[in-house]
Amino acid sequence: MTGPSSTDHAWVTRVAIVVTAGGAALLVPWVLYLAVTLPEAPPSGAWRLAWVGYDVALGLSLAVSSWLIWTRRRAAVVSLAVSAVLVLSDAWFDVCLSWGTSGQTWALVSAFALELPVALLLGWEAARVLARSGRLQQRQRQDRPGPQDPT
Repeated sequence: MTGPSSTDHAWVTRVAIVVTAGGAALLVPWVLYLAVTLPEAPPSGAWRLAWVGYDVALGLSLAVSSWLIWTRRRAAVVSLAVSAVLVLSDAWFDVCLSWGTSGQTWALVSAFALELPVALLLGWEAARVLARSGRLQQRQRQDRPGPQDPT
């Protein structure tokens, strides 16, 4: 009995490419908006720099993930994991820092409807890339000639 073929969940890879590339592209105008509209220093000195910098890092991580998935590189596992953690952290800070403000509802909706599903998708794709890489390594070992039997 053989395991699932690499095409069984190929749609996940396509969706992951769209989500990572699309997320990276959508973050560009968002970062520009934040850079212009966020106050210079609400609770601490570098408020604007902190949020803009974080979203730039998230956008770069998503863009790198998209390229690594597209080119079928094993390094996509690490990049996808980093992207998932950045998305989850963004949701966490959005919810925590908006708590008790007029932005709380939007932060919760955004976290549950967008950021958590995206993080789960990124984690799922990372697991798929890792499993695919393991299967490929196993096949390569099986195809390699072993030591000759001295009989």
